[in-house]
Formats: sequence, C-alpha cells, structure tokens
Amino acid sequence: MKLLVQQLRDRDDVLEAIKRVRNLPPVRYPQEQWVVAKALFRVLSRALVELQLIFARRGECDFTEPGLLAKVALQRDGAVSDLNKALGMSLQHLLVDEMQDTSTGQYELIQLLTQRWDGHSQTVFLVGDPKQSIYLFRQARVERFVKTMQTGLLGDLPVGRLRLTANFRSESDLVEAFNDDFSLLFPRTINTANPEDVPYVEAQAVRGPSRSGSPSLAWHARVLSSETSAETTKKTKRRQAKLEAQQVRAIIEDWRGRPLPQGRSEPWKLAVLVRSRNLLADIVTELQDESKGAIPFRAVDIEALGQRQEVLDLFALTRALMHPADRVAWLAVLHAPWCGLGRGDLHMLSGADDPDYSERCIGDLIAERLDLLNDQSRARLMRVWPVLQAAEEKRSGLSAAQWVERTWRSLGGDVCLKPGELANARRYLQLLDEMEEDTGTFDISLLKRRLDKLFAQPAAGGWAVDLMTIHKSKGLEWDVVMVPGLQKKDPADREKLLTWSEIDSGDSEAAHIMLAPIVGRGEGSRELNLWLKGIGKAKEAAERKRLFYVACTRAREELHLFASPEATARGRLCVLMGVCWLLRGPQRSDTLLRMRHTRRAPARYS
Repeated sequence: MKLLVQQLRDRDDVLEAIKRVRNLPPVRYPQEQWVVAKALFRVLSRALVELQLIFARRGECDFTEPGLLAKVALQRDGAVSDLNKALGMSLQHLLVDEMQDTSTGQYELIQLLTQRWDGHSQTVFLVGDPKQSIYLFRQARVERFVKTMQTGLLGDLPVGRLRLTANFRSESDLVEAFNDDFSLLFPRTINTANPEDVPYVEAQAVRGPSRSGSPSLAWHARVLSSETSAETTKKTKRRQAKLEAQQVRAIIEDWRGRPLPQGRSEPWKLAVLVRSRNLLADIVTELQDESKGAIPFRAVDIEALGQRQEVLDLFALTRALMHPADRVAWLAVLHAPWCGLGRGDLHMLSGADDPDYSERCIGDLIAERLDLLNDQSRARLMRVWPVLQAAEEKRSGLSAAQWVERTWRSLGGDVCLKPGELANARRYLQLLDEMEEDTGTFDISLLKRRLDKLFAQPAAGGWAVDLMTIHKSKGLEWDVVMVPGLQKKDPADREKLLTWSEIDSGDSEAAHIMLAPIVGRGEGSRELNLWLKGIGKAKEAAERKRLFYVACTRAREELHLFASPEATARGRLCVLMGVCWLLRGPQRSDTLLRMRHTRRAPARYS
C-alpha cells in the first residue's frame, strides 16, 4: 500500500478519477423518484399535444417546432429525395456559422440533411470557435464541435480542419497577454472526463503594438478585508462599486480627449461589458451626473422598458382607464407631465389625510375639492380632466391600444418626448395590441409581467459609450473595453422540478439523457441529484472561462479589468468571475494572475 501511495502521489488524474467514483449516483434509480418521473412524463406528453393543438389553431409555432418537425420528416426513408423534389433543386452546399453553440438537436438535424453525402460533390462548411461557446442556457454542446474536429467526422461524413490563428483585432501586446494568461486558465489538452473544458489555441498578432503609451492591459483591483462585520463589509462594497464607476468615467474622459491617429475620422469606440445588468447601476448614475457633465451612452438590452418614465406614465394611464377606482394610477396620471400637479396638490386633492376621503374615487374628489387648489394647479387640472372624462365615454369599438393611445395623444403625452422615448412608447402600445390579440382579454398583471421582459431602446445617433452584457458583445469590437465587477459570484442555484443532463457514454444502447425529479425523502434521490448538479456545475465553470475570454478579446487598444474580491480567512484567496486568482501585489495590478496546481493543496497561487 505504501508503494502504491508513493507511485500515485503526483497523479492528479487518478485523484480526480477517485473523486468522480466517490460521487457516482446509486446503481439503481431511486424508486420514490421514478414514481415522480413517470408522472412528469405523462404531464409533459399531454402538454406537448396541447401545445401542438394551439399551434395548429393559431397557425403559428415557436422556434423549436420547425426543427422538431424537420427531424421527424427527415428520418423517413427517401426523405432527402422527397425534399429535393419539393424544392425543385438538390441541396449541395451547407454553411453553418457559430457551430460551437449548436445543440444536440441541431447537430442531429445537420446530420440528417447531409446523410449519404459523399464529401466530394457536396460540401459542408462549419465555422466556429470553441473558446467562444457561451450559450449553455440554450443547450449549446461545445463538446460536440470539439469531437467533430477531433474525429474529422460529422455523422458519417468526413470533414477536414483548417485552424485560423491570426488575430486582426487586438494590438500585439494584448494578444501576447491573452496567450500568456489564457493558456494557463484553459486546459492544454482535451480532457475526456470534462470534454466541455476546451483547450486554448494561441493566436498570432497581425497588428503591431499600440502607440498610446499607456499599458494595454490594466487591472483595477482592491482586495477587501474579510475581518469586518457584515454591515461594514456591505458599506465597503457599496463605496468600492461607486469608486469603480468613477474610474470608468475617468477612463472614458481620458479617451474622449485623445487625438485620433492620422487617417482616422471615426471617434474612439468605448464599451463597458458586464455579466449581469445590475452591475451597471452605479456606472449609469455616474455617466448621467450633470454636475460633472453627462456622458452619452447606449444601453443595449440593459434598461427595462417598464422602468422608463414615459412608459410608467402610459402604464398608469392604462390602469386608470381600466379601473376608475385605482387611486394610485389616477394620482400618477395627474402627476405626469401632461398635467403636472405637484405632490402637495395631490395630497390636498386626495383628502389631506382625512380618513373620510380615503375610499373616494378621484373623480368625486375633483368635484368636491377642486377649489382648494391654487389657480395654476386648477387650470392644469381643468385642461386634462375633460379629456379623461371623454375617454371613459368613448371606449366602445376601440381596442385597448387604440383607446390608450388616443387618450395619451389628446392629453399631449407625445409632444415633449424625444425620438428614443417615442420609440419606447410605441413599443408599449404595440405590447397592448399583442396581448389583446393573443388572449382576447386584457389583464393588468399579465401586462406587467410581459413589460418586465422588454428593454428600452438605446440612445440613437452620435457618439456614445456602449453598455451591454458580455453575451450581447460577442462578434463586436471596441478600441477600449472595461469589464467591472469581476469578483461577483453566480447566484445560488434554485431547486429545479426536473434536473437533467445529456450523457455521452459511447454505448449505443445506453440512454443519452439522465434526469431526476426534485429531491425526495430517500438518500438515493439526493445522490442522483447531486451527481447531475455536479455535471452542470462543471459545465458552468468551463463556460465562465470562455465568457471571460470573449469579454477580454473584444478590445483593440486597451483592456481594463475591475475586481474587488474579499480575502479569505488566510488573506490570500479571491474569486474573479468564478475563477480563482491571486493578485501579485498592490503595485502589480496590471497583469492577470498565474495559477498552478500542487499536490499539497487543492490550488496554490503565485
């Protein structure tokens, strides 16, 4: 045993294998979970039929349905020749872009379309970068693309491989930094145990070094102490977030003042990229600060449509028209720009804390208490009140969107709006139309839920700083990229009704999907769910590296990375974007951190 231990002392691969064996699920599927699983199968099969009936009745479908129907059709004998006859032509050339983000179902569809191709008279062109696969939430299977490159086979069709390594975007110092750092973050070779963890391939810089004179890669890092109270830590984090926002503004102002190189007329392009939208709150506030001079920005799919003031006013008008007793909505309508009553006027009008008026409608209050307002407020109210009264009488024959829009325009709600604000208002009215057409009725609570899923239009025209999520930035580039909040961790996973994972066992007779309902009372069910969750966490950890890579490689001239992680009890370990790093020192925050594994500790950092 001593000899065996000595031989395996430096074998990290054996250690990982032992860990995986220890975490394997029970040999038999837990009986209590199997009962729930069968019930879910019955519910899901019936739900699928109901969905297809709705599709047939409405003559529409979602994005998934055509792919499923195409797979069913192409699985028949002679399906491809039938397709050629229906099209009046034969399919000979197939180009698939972003291949690294295709799902298993999409792979199967591609294989069906190219079945019996000989690889000579027909061509398949697959384009993708495994390091940029960041759509796991859409069931992307980057390991399928890696396997295709390894085996040189797409189903039974042989494919060649051409690896492109030239980087035309970033200046040479940045490319060198990417090669140095990401070659340590990504594995060197493909690991069959974790096939979703793709290896890094070094790039060759086409551009020369930047002439700006400043470092191309800058870390703005500060390690927060973990020895303070929870309340103190919270305040420190808030101050640090505001400090980062000020640093972002300073970088933007510096680049706005830099002269353009000879021959360039386009202004410098700058972007702030984040993992989640809530990281932009302090930055938006800083950029909007009028005392320092507002800096224009474009927030792409960042600002919720329902939080825009012009949409809030329209939503209040909708609620007021639909429900005359909704006092809050009516007060918001009278406070909106088309009327402009102040808070003091609204307080006086609604009863001035007199409980006798607390249940009265606004119309009754206006009739009884109008004389208590000053002359200017009375004139404002009397301008809009006849319009609102007329709107209540003219609902018949109008859709909800027509009714709200006609009233809104009669009040003058559209007069003072800028083009972007008008676009937001039109999107809200379009949503009203869509809801009434979809459901045949009108539900305020449903309208609010649908509204929360939409985003305001970004500012149009002119120079502006781009604010967007890393997912939205894919395929784009800027001269300067800033990535704040790298210390943020993923939120804790919520328990799912059904946990599942695709399994590539290599056995054609084995199931390719393992699933488990929510944890039951038995210990076996807990083990099964923990095993599936472990697979999911490994995939998410691999994708975080790729997401970080995508964010960094958007930069042409400069990359600024911001992090304020908490130190551990030992004062050393910190977390950036879910990946462990260690700062080299207070004066060396301009480089990424090296990470190496040793056998004496799970991870040692230098």
